[in-house]
Amino acid sequence: MTSEGYHSYAETACHRLFISGGRHSEGTLLEAFSAKAGSMRLTPCPCMLDARYGHCMTVISGDCLLVTGGLKKESTSAFMREVEIYDVRENEWRSVAPLNEARAYHAALEVREGVVYVFYGKGTGNTHIDSIERYMESTDRWETIQTDIQIQSRIYPGVVSINDGEQVVIFGGSNGKNSFLADLYVLHTKTNRLELLKEENKVKVQTAWYPCYYD
Repeated sequence: MTSEGYHSYAETACHRLFISGGRHSEGTLLEAFSAKAGSMRLTPCPCMLDARYGHCMTVISGDCLLVTGGLKKESTSAFMREVEIYDVRENEWRSVAPLNEARAYHAALEVREGVVYVFYGKGTGNTHIDSIERYMESTDRWETIQTDIQIQSRIYPGVVSINDGEQVVIFGGSNGKNSFLADLYVLHTKTNRLELLKEENKVKVQTAWYPCYYD
């Protein structure tokens, strides 16, 4: 693997690890790899349709991978809306509906089977994005979620689905000013209500680009 970073990874239900994209000194890579359970050997997979880094890759519908956004090259005008799906069984990529708003350095999460949310990130003009989008595989459509409140925009927030997808915990990330965040919100997916948890319920987020949650 030749990536210098900013790639994305996801693990399927059968414990196969997939790694895609990334940045290289000669440009953005068109690559994807997989590692079977119990093995550290990376096996090349078919290249993505679009070279990208700073994107997100998340499992969707059990044995497919949804790749969202990212950057095409070293340019603030190269933020991407393009989205593609890798079918693990068929071993092939296909394009699907693009994001409503080009973004990179965001978070993505399958909340229910075939339903993926993307959160925040950075977009055209190198500006931070304060929006959330929802993808429905059944209709191949993205919808911008209208929440009751707006929270501080951020890159690389932590997200985790709880209560069978009825809630998503959003925490941490960076505000892009060399400052890391420790706030904690809950998105209620049925009502699109964002709830700020009380001070005593905040998580202690280690200073990192990728905050993690452990039950």
